[in-house]
Amino acid sequence: MGLRAREVMGMSGEMEKPDVNEEQMDIAQRIEQAFTDSYKQDVKNGIVPWADASRIIEYMEYMAQEGLDSENLIEYLAKRSGIDLDAFKQMWAKLTDEQKEDLLNEIAHNIAFDGFTGLIKAIVDDLNRQKKYRKDRGKVLKYALYYICDDDSVDYDGLEDVIISVFWPENKKKKDEEAYEDFVRGLELAKYLDEETVKEAITTYLVFGIAESC
Repeated sequence: MGLRAREVMGMSGEMEKPDVNEEQMDIAQRIEQAFTDSYKQDVKNGIVPWADASRIIEYMEYMAQEGLDSENLIEYLAKRSGIDLDAFKQMWAKLTDEQKEDLLNEIAHNIAFDGFTGLIKAIVDDLNRQKKYRKDRGKVLKYALYYICDDDSVDYDGLEDVIISVFWPENKKKKDEEAYEDFVRGLELAKYLDEETVKEAITTYLVFGIAESC
């Protein structure tokens, strides 16, 4: 089964877009950049990127259910973006509903990509550096190649299952359930990305990352 990018707010990408003026474009770009920069700063400060990305997106999804102009959503976006609340409200009010939907989905996509690739890089680092995982490099590489080469026997869920089985055997899951759940949520960030993007990330960071160390 192929991946289809999940959106925080509906399927606005399939709707006919109204005309966008320069001020609206600037507002959307400013909010998107500020929000994404805030997340990247958190990563630099030591948070687990894939776990934080998953929680941010899930929180946005939850609050967006209250409506695009809900106080909770607006306050959260302003706080995460580091923009004064009153100033943010003025900017937000100038965007159409379609533009707000697109902005939320773009933020989710950006953060999901950073969190997902951050986890893939960490996985490859462990496979290459930790002796206990080296024996499984060939297995992970094989299934990754099956997936990116469109082998019908392995879809993304199949590759995910293999990776989880290598890093989280049953006895280990029980010892650190929180870390296990964060790991799984990180892999599932792929649902916010289109399949082409996921395959490119798997190719660049996982396949090449393992192959270069073999």
